[in-house]
Amino acid sequence: MKLLPLVLVGFTHIFPILADPIKATLSPESNTVETPSLYVGDSLVCDQEGCYPKLFGADSDWKTVREGQVLPGGLDIRMNMNTGAKEAKLSDNTDHTESQTHANAVVPVVTPSDNSDYYEFTNDFGTVNTLLENLHNDQDVVNLESKLDDLIVFAHDYKHGSKIITHEFGLLRKISLQKQLPTSVKELGVRMIVSCLRNNPKSIEYIQATHPEFVHEIFRELEYGIEISNSAPSTVSLAKRYLSVLDELLSPAYHFTKDQMLILKKIYEFQDKQLRIKVLELLSKYFSPIQSSHLNKRDIIDVAPNVGEWAQELQKWIQDDTIDEIHTRKFFDSLYNIKTQLGSEIKVDSSFINWLSHETERRKQNVENQNQERDLEQDSFDKRLIESRHLVFGNPMAHRIKHFDDEL
Repeated sequence: MKLLPLVLVGFTHIFPILADPIKATLSPESNTVETPSLYVGDSLVCDQEGCYPKLFGADSDWKTVREGQVLPGGLDIRMNMNTGAKEAKLSDNTDHTESQTHANAVVPVVTPSDNSDYYEFTNDFGTVNTLLENLHNDQDVVNLESKLDDLIVFAHDYKHGSKIITHEFGLLRKISLQKQLPTSVKELGVRMIVSCLRNNPKSIEYIQATHPEFVHEIFRELEYGIEISNSAPSTVSLAKRYLSVLDELLSPAYHFTKDQMLILKKIYEFQDKQLRIKVLELLSKYFSPIQSSHLNKRDIIDVAPNVGEWAQELQKWIQDDTIDEIHTRKFFDSLYNIKTQLGSEIKVDSSFINWLSHETERRKQNVENQNQERDLEQDSFDKRLIESRHLVFGNPMAHRIKHFDDEL
């Protein structure tokens, strides 16, 4: 089948080619268009496969116009009837240099090939910085929030996330910690950082190696920047984001200070379930099996003077049916290690003993059931829980008698 002859020659408008114009929506910035699977920024268009220039680069041969690209004036355009794709090239009557100059005049694109700091989101974050420096009214804040929200989707991607962190961490830290900014803007900045860190060891290692002070800055912000008396959803959400950053950056071997433990205790006063779980997740790092071999009674009391209160909270959450098995393991292991070190100084509620008794019988059946493939990590935890019923949380003599009876 032959190609259809030219359907439009000497085109003199900027014509954005969209796969589905009906579904396209304009963002608050006039130069940004989004579709459900497409992002069109200041200089780049990105889809699920990657990014490419927003400005169509024409030459003397026919080239496919990709979704979201902008055509400079003076091009010849046709429809490829074999593929259904739009194609464009320099007009036979148009000088190449003149066309490129005209194109750059319409949509200026910075491409400093000799600048190692330039990458696919340079112009987009340049826009973020410009908006940040010119916040004069509510609409300016809305525009900044919209731009950040547009970019967050790319932070979840492994490659994009690590690039954003290495190039834009200074800007994102400024947004996340700047006291004068609205809470909603700060929350977006922290959320961008969390998105770049989650399941991204490269991003985590970058901050740990080049900005180790960031952890202390987050703790300081939790201490002085978050007011317990302000229970507004935006404040609670910001506190959760800060805790998420710590959860990503702090290794299981991180040794908390007494002041940091007191800050976590302060944040725990918020009456928010998800936030409290996040606090206990961080607490569990300190009382994790990795730490337990290095902890002694004096260390625990010195760093966590409210350890008895934490033990009570852990008992309550372990019994909560709404938390998943992963959290049950974390919280139980923490309580197990606290009780092992402090013994009778840690009080155990009757409700927890009843729960433990029930779980012991249930998990015994799981361990003994060999008809299905078992998770070794789950088996190990189940056995530890079963043995702890008497050895750690009850009467060790009862455990010895039980095992003596079993041997008979």
